[in-house]
Amino acid sequence: LGVVTLMDVLGISMTLGAFLTGVLLADSEFRHELEASIAPFKGLLLGLFFMTVGMTTSLSLLVDKPALIIGSALILMLVKSMSLTAIARYLKYSWRNSLMLAVCLAQGGEFAFVILKVASSEKVITQAVSEPLTLIVTLSMVLTPIAYWLVSRWIIPLIDPEQAPVYDEIPDSHNPMIIAGFGRFGQTIARIAHLQHQPFTAIDSSIDKVDFVRNYGGTLYYGDVTQPDILRSAGIEHAKVFILAIDDIEDCMNVARHIRLNYPSLKLLVRARDRYHVHLLRDLGVQHIWRENYLSSLGMAYRALRELDISEADAYKSIELFRDYDEKLLLQQQHVYTDEQKVYETHRNALAELQHLFESDAQIRQEPTGVNLKRGLEQQRIDVTRDEHN
Repeated sequence: LGVVTLMDVLGISMTLGAFLTGVLLADSEFRHELEASIAPFKGLLLGLFFMTVGMTTSLSLLVDKPALIIGSALILMLVKSMSLTAIARYLKYSWRNSLMLAVCLAQGGEFAFVILKVASSEKVITQAVSEPLTLIVTLSMVLTPIAYWLVSRWIIPLIDPEQAPVYDEIPDSHNPMIIAGFGRFGQTIARIAHLQHQPFTAIDSSIDKVDFVRNYGGTLYYGDVTQPDILRSAGIEHAKVFILAIDDIEDCMNVARHIRLNYPSLKLLVRARDRYHVHLLRDLGVQHIWRENYLSSLGMAYRALRELDISEADAYKSIELFRDYDEKLLLQQQHVYTDEQKVYETHRNALAELQHLFESDAQIRQEPTGVNLKRGLEQQRIDVTRDEHN
């Protein structure tokens, strides 16, 4: 408000002053707090802004001078596209990325509305000039999605045909462990196996990730584990352990189903996205499941209790109590997880029982911990070796 007032005193457009202030604040250390504060009003203000622009736009010009308006919009987009393509190519971008960048930025920006309004109010240009220019910019915005579809669908395949990368031929080394999915989860398992000199075969469907790992001397094969041929070439018939750590839940279920049907003796360890994913995997008979972020949240909860001056024994006992009840709750919900009302009832009953146990523990907290203290000292960390089955 101070900057806007200053702009008004200096005789400069308040709209332009507000815009420039926003640009400066957007690059400051307060940008995240500002974004959170403005978020509830963002849609309303944007809608009001474009409604104001639309109300001042003379659509009759498109009827009276269609060749001028449409031709100018196309020329604007063509000039911007050629300029951006030339710049991108100069910076060593591929033809595909250069054209996509150019067509995405081919339209006139909404800042043009602010500039044209300021120029018109300051008598730099006349109303007869600003009205068709505003309509030209608006039309260029309308035409950009169409241009994007044309370029991506028809032009780019002709200029730069993209060839799908070929899956690697995985050598049949008969490694005892296969890791499907080399994200953060799979990478941790691979690093630990490497420290123990345990050979493994790692597969991922992201060619970018494969190239990155290979640049640093790692061995990662590019392939789709949902295809049985890839699994056979990875030596699944000779493997002892199969780590299933892919992100897509549907693909994960397909692979787990294939392994359970065709390789029932193979030890299958699966990363689950959430509780519902756990239920789906258990329906397939998968026994060893680790929920994503579950153990790390328990570990953080344990540390938070310790920072609140709760003893090691009490903190460990609280975490283990919660974990036991949560796993018990999972078993109870296995047969009703498709019924939302029954799932809610089991949650409510389990939380009530858990609260009762916490209250009972609070009554004896002043007593010597005895065996519990000894157990807490012996096991100060969350037991990450337990899976959902155990």
